[in-house]
Amino acid sequence: MKKILISGLLFVAMTSLAFSQELQKHKMFAFGPSREYYLYNPENIREGAPLVIMLHGFGGKADNYRPEMLEIAKREGFALCIPDGSKANNGKKGWNVRYPSQAGMKVNDESFILRLARKLQKEYGYSKNNTFLCGMSNGGDIGYVLAWKHPEVFGAIASVAGVTFEWLINECQPKGPIPFMEIHGTEDRSSEWMGDHTGAGGWGPYTSVPIAISYMIAANKCKAEETIELPLLDPNLPSRNVVLHRYYDGVDDCEVRLYEVIGGKHSWHLSDIETCEEIWDFFAQYIVDDTGAMVNREYEPTRQIEDEGEVGVEEDNRDPRTGQNTETRSVQEDYERPNLASGIIKEAKSHLGKPYRMGAKGPDSFDCSGFTSFVFNKYDIQLPRSSGEQAKTGIAISRQKIMPGDLVLFRGSGIGQSIGHVGIVIESNDDGSFTFIHATQKGGVVISDSLEPYYSSRYKGARRVIR
Repeated sequence: MKKILISGLLFVAMTSLAFSQELQKHKMFAFGPSREYYLYNPENIREGAPLVIMLHGFGGKADNYRPEMLEIAKREGFALCIPDGSKANNGKKGWNVRYPSQAGMKVNDESFILRLARKLQKEYGYSKNNTFLCGMSNGGDIGYVLAWKHPEVFGAIASVAGVTFEWLINECQPKGPIPFMEIHGTEDRSSEWMGDHTGAGGWGPYTSVPIAISYMIAANKCKAEETIELPLLDPNLPSRNVVLHRYYDGVDDCEVRLYEVIGGKHSWHLSDIETCEEIWDFFAQYIVDDTGAMVNREYEPTRQIEDEGEVGVEEDNRDPRTGQNTETRSVQEDYERPNLASGIIKEAKSHLGKPYRMGAKGPDSFDCSGFTSFVFNKYDIQLPRSSGEQAKTGIAISRQKIMPGDLVLFRGSGIGQSIGHVGIVIESNDDGSFTFIHATQKGGVVISDSLEPYYSSRYKGARRVIR
């Protein structure tokens, strides 16, 4: 037992040391006493990188907070800032949302967070358009406040176990649309799913989670909804059911998500859902370039049809590059395609094992559409930059006609029907199955099989861009 305890303490110490080495402590002087925050800002981070500000709960602290998000920041190439809250009358750190224990506090944490975001954007060149906010419990509470009052500042906001207080509802209305998500347990006794209208829990009166989300749905003018029961995170381990309530087709494609963790308590729900991954996947949908155009989100292809569950464009016989009809191709043309496809596949395989990096176009790292664009460009075939736009190029191919060198398209990490991932076919079989090479977030450039459950459930169609 003593050895196990020592090993556990050693692991915690090593984790804390790694955290302190990769996130540097800083101080900001504003609104009275100096405030501390931790910042992950690697030397090689690209100019205009996204920024995620993550807020701890009441009584928590920034030091060593949610290292899972740090790992995602390192993988995806965004900056991560974790500030410390201000002390309440009982000495606990948090964010001033008018808890009874915060009575008399003069700290304006709304202004602090907004000024912190502007300071980091100016000092390090982070993207003003791609600054996101997430927080748990008290951190989620102020997330609602910022979503209502300052939607123009953040690209999207995510809350875990946060609530909307009645003082906010009484004093103002949401000022505008902003993508928003909430993860909440139905048996949360600290932030009650059904709300606490009397304030008996000690936090002050707040509304129910469904009503809180209804305000965000209205602010975003969402016109459609769907409910999906997500698969268990790990069927072999204790895990709760999670139901996703998704509200979409809002202003500027803004979406609202509510993850209902059945029987979930007051926590990050890491045994029930990959919380940090879900948060970043949601944020990544709303990354834009300097002109405000989406650069890494899922797009709907045009002229959609349903074909054995696939989304695509009606198959035709036009040459994907010249637009000419190819019904009467010569024997020579039939031999050209396999040679070209073989070269493309060889080029693609030469990059196996290279890391994934959001927005990367090669040659040292790639995202999925950056990889396909890079490979095809080697053979003077220009592809659009995003997977969604690549879903519109060339001609649609039914699954049974897929050949090596074709592009294959998959639904992204979101729950909608839009394209979010693309790869290149290596081998195809008569039954419609195939192997393909692609750049993935967790494995970099790898080869996968269409029969793998993850990809078989997300397959959306195929496109032919070479003859």
